[in-house]
Order: sequence, then C-alpha cells, then structure tokens
Amino acid sequence: MAVVQLADWYFKGNRALKDKTRNPTIVNLYSQHTIHNGFWGDWTDWEYCTAISSIDQGGSLRAGKISGFRLRTEGKQGGGDDTALNGIEVYCETTRTQKTITSGFWGGWQNWGWCPSGYYAFGAQMRVEGTQGGGDDTAGNSVNIMCNNGQAIGSHGGFWGG
Repeated sequence: MAVVQLADWYFKGNRALKDKTRNPTIVNLYSQHTIHNGFWGDWTDWEYCTAISSIDQGGSLRAGKISGFRLRTEGKQGGGDDTALNGIEVYCETTRTQKTITSGFWGGWQNWGWCPSGYYAFGAQMRVEGTQGGGDDTAGNSVNIMCNNGQAIGSHGGFWGG
C-alpha cells in the first residue's frame, strides 16, 4: 500500500475533471475581505497594487502582489489619549512601489516587514482592542500578514488588544 503526501499535490479544476498535478496553474485571484470592523472611525477608500494595464479584456481588475508592509504607531501616552495604529503602507511587488493606505497623524513609522524573496502576502490579521467602557479606546493596534510560503510577518504595533 502506497502513502501519498497530499501536501505535495495540488488539485485543480472540479470533481468531474479529477485532475492532479505537481505543477499547479497559478491564478491571480482578486477579492476584498474585511479583516475586522472595529467600533470607531471611517473606512478609507480602497487602494490597489495595480497598473493601468492591470484591467483584462473582460474589464476585471487584476490585482498586483504585496510583498511587504509597515505600520505607523504611537506608543503609550500615559494620561493622554492612546491612538495606537495610525497608518499603514504596503510594498507592491508587481509595480515595485510603496503605497500609503493611510498615513495617520501620530506616532512613527516602524520597520518594514517582508515576505521572503519571490513570495507575497495572501492573508492578514488585525489586533483590535475592544471597547473599554469608560477607559481609553485604541481600536486598531497591529497587523500581521501571512506570506504564501506559510510565514507570518509582523510589524510592531500597539500594546493593547488580545
């Protein structure tokens, strides 16, 4: 009886095709997902890692790859208002440009977090502090991205949240 390690195989197509290969066809899928919807603030406009030529013949947007990011965070303010995560920038691998999603007003830019060469982000998580009742609410604190090689990349964020 032979044992097949499924992690070494990629399945494509549908059940009727029953096709498997060690050389998967890579499809650039584009979608938007809300990671977390905190309690305060307004959403910014969507920003994309694309070029004008990124719209295919059918009019669909072809998304570029994000390979790095950094956060703008403000440290603890003692008796003052703690704002935590204020801004985020991403590095667009396809166009080799930095894209500011939002710059915020307070704090400093942290070091860049990078996926290893040749890999890109395909997942994200956000640390959010819940409502504090009568306390100081910071809302968004930090973000991690997951690279398509399975490596999680972080950039120092705020000090609060779970």
